Amino acid sequence: MLPDIQGMDVLRMIRSEADSSQVQVIILSAKRMTADKVEGLDQGADDYIEKPFDILELASRVNARLRRREEETFYLFGPLKLDDKKHRFFFDEKEIALTSTEFSILKVLLAKQGEPVSREVLEKEAYAAEEIFESRSIDMHIASIRKKIGDSTGKIIHTVYGIGYQIG
Repeated sequence: MLPDIQGMDVLRMIRSEADSSQVQVIILSAKRMTADKVEGLDQGADDYIEKPFDILELASRVNARLRRREEETFYLFGPLKLDDKKHRFFFDEKEIALTSTEFSILKVLLAKQGEPVSREVLEKEAYAAEEIFESRSIDMHIASIRKKIGDSTGKIIHTVYGIGYQIG
């Protein structure tokens, strides 16, 4: 019941952003029909609460979401396992030493499994506030990661031509 736009349109705009997978969305709505709840959840909402709602229930649901996010320290894909909390990376159960930049790049790729990730997004994550001078630096780091895991043919870390890279 927003004045100028529908809530589902706002949700679609949020989810259409390339890096919105980390954004948690809880719909608070007066709509009580099952079809409305299903649509909201199918469009990418993480939870749906009907109005009127109890503020304690909302707080508990937000806290539950935050706890789950804190517990998500492992990123897994096939033989790859990245432990974000301990800053360790394993390939086929063997620990592989990565630079902090390589670790950041691999974390983004694993967090967005199945989605192509642009070089620009990888640069932002890998270099944080640092200024980027070499436009091919991400490619060099990917080559180094591939060498360390024996992925010279790009079967694990795929090149998405004209965009960037993808795992899965």
